[in-house]
Amino acid sequence: MIQICTDFDGTITTRDTIVYVTEQFGAGEEYRARIVDDIKSGKISVFRGIRLELETVKVDWETVVATLRENVFLDQGFEKFVAWSKDEAYPMTILSSGMTPVVELFAGHLGIPIYAHKLTVSPDGWRFEVIEEHRKESVLESIRKKGPIVYIGDGTSDLAAIPYAELLFARRGRYLEAYCREKGIPCIPYSDFSEVKSRLTEWIEERDF
Repeated sequence: MIQICTDFDGTITTRDTIVYVTEQFGAGEEYRARIVDDIKSGKISVFRGIRLELETVKVDWETVVATLRENVFLDQGFEKFVAWSKDEAYPMTILSSGMTPVVELFAGHLGIPIYAHKLTVSPDGWRFEVIEEHRKESVLESIRKKGPIVYIGDGTSDLAAIPYAELLFARRGRYLEAYCREKGIPCIPYSDFSEVKSRLTEWIEERDF
């Protein structure tokens, strides 16, 4: 049985929530851009970058939630995709390198497993802590014992999933697609989850799962 795994920020959402929160309530766009450059160059890890970004955020949770609800949305085809995966009995999991309460805010009602990381909101700066067993590599290592993995992502944190994915979807115009193209890694570009569903259905029929 295939196992569908998807990233959260910028993959099932219209915007990356960490990016948005840092730019709106933290150190701003230029600071965040420098962090991203350091991640891409290998100078710091994805998780170190997230910690550095979020420690500059010093507003209360309620203010951020209200702003996120007004400016960030689920991909318009995602809930239908989740419903389809349930109808077809394809297990689906959200694997996020981001903040558990934010992932639950947007996707907690969907009734699918969520793996993300700890956030402590503080006026001295938000504190982000990695839950080791929720790292994408750890979860994917366990999931691949159950069947071939279909992975859907968009950014730097999704590079960790590449070795585990039998089929890889990369959002068009984002870092993961560019990285795969540069490295010659097979992936299927997508614009929304209706396209993912269409291409995945074709792949399943070809493989006769």
